[in-house]
Amino acid sequence: MDVGVRDAHLCIPGRPHHGNRWPSDHFRKARPGGPARFVTRALRHPTPDPQRVGPVASCPGSASCCPRLPSFFLSTIDSDHSWVPTDRERAIENLDRDTCFALLATVSIGRVGWATPEGHAMILPVNFVLDGQTLVFSTCEGDKLDAVREGRVLTFEVDAVEPAFQAGWSVLVVGVAQAITSAEQIHRIERLHLAPWVPLPDRVFVGLPATEIAGRRLPLHPGKITYVRHTDP
Repeated sequence: MDVGVRDAHLCIPGRPHHGNRWPSDHFRKARPGGPARFVTRALRHPTPDPQRVGPVASCPGSASCCPRLPSFFLSTIDSDHSWVPTDRERAIENLDRDTCFALLATVSIGRVGWATPEGHAMILPVNFVLDGQTLVFSTCEGDKLDAVREGRVLTFEVDAVEPAFQAGWSVLVVGVAQAITSAEQIHRIERLHLAPWVPLPDRVFVGLPATEIAGRRLPLHPGKITYVRHTDP
């Protein structure tokens, strides 16, 4: 008896069920007598690439069933298990320090926040790079640099979200920043290609050590997959 996948649907919350059907050739046939374990390809990535995902899913006979999704949206599952969609609720994951820094290294835009002397909260987007475990961004004269020079506590938030899959992560760094004046440090940072998006007169590099760092991740929603098994004559 040859068990395979005849048809499949992926139900994504907020999207019509009939609009998420893939033809049968998007799936690989399971080995004779084996379970029809599979996962669907992602909507936006027609070519699967298991190297982008790692050991998140398995399918007998072919590793190309893995969806091509950014690995940071997925929970870690060892290679002995399959990604099996269920209706259970997802739990928000608290991320350890190493995972937070790994995620910070995947993006280049964050939001720096500080409090003015009047107690107003200010938040502005900036591009940044990582210098070890220090976040580095550039600025010029203004409220942001005043907060740095006065030794006020800064917050720095970075995130990535995939609305179609209701998944994402966020990392928050808290610390006291300092203006970088050492010629050696400045030279090293310039080699990291931290380029301003607009011309900055008298640009100053600012380093924010991650005195406190915390992150949370909402992994890829397992959705609801239904399939029909059939027996070849």
